Amino acid sequence: MTPKWITGLVRARQVAEDNAKQNLATAERLASRAHVRVRYNADRLDSLRYAGAEANAVTFVASAVALQAAAATHAAACQAAERADNDALHRREGLTDAAVSRRSAEELAARARAAEKAREALLAQKATDEIAASVFRRNHETHGVADTPVNQATVHGGSGSGTGSSSSSSSTDMQASDDASKPDEVQL
Repeated sequence: MTPKWITGLVRARQVAEDNAKQNLATAERLASRAHVRVRYNADRLDSLRYAGAEANAVTFVASAVALQAAAATHAAACQAAERADNDALHRREGLTDAAVSRRSAEELAARARAAEKAREALLAQKATDEIAASVFRRNHETHGVADTPVNQATVHGGSGSGTGSSSSSSSTDMQASDDASKPDEVQL
C-alpha cells in the first residue's frame, strides 16, 4: 500500500460519507414534508366530516365522495410518510456505515504513517550506529591495538584498568606462556 493509494482511499471514503450525509438530509426533508401532508390531509378529512351535508341528497352524495377521496388521499399520504421514514432510517444507517469506513481508512493511514516513521527512525538509528562504529574503528586504528584496556593489562602484568577478573586471567595467561617457554621443567 503506497501513501498515495491510502490517501486516495481516505478521500474516497470521505466523499462517500459526504454523499451519505446529503442523502440523509434529503430523506429527512422528504419525510418531514410527507408528515406535513399527512397532517394537512387529516385536518381536511376532519373538516369534511363536519360539513353538515345532510340537507339534501346531492350534497350528501357529493360530501360522501369528497370524504372518500380525502380518506384515500390521507391513507396514501400516511403510506408515503412511512416509506419516507424508512428511507431516512436506511440513509442514517448508510451514513453510519460510511463514517465507520472513513474512520477505518483514517486509522489505516495513521498506522501506515506510524510504520513509515518507525522505518525512518530505524534507518536513522542504523546510520548513526554505522557512523559511531566507523569513528570507533578509525580511533583504534590510529592508536594501535596495544592501547586497549585488555591489552594493557596483559602487557603490564595485570596493572591495567581492567577489573579483577580480567587481571587474573591476564596473569594466568602470562604464567602459561612462561611455563611453555621452559620445556625441561616438569609441571605439577
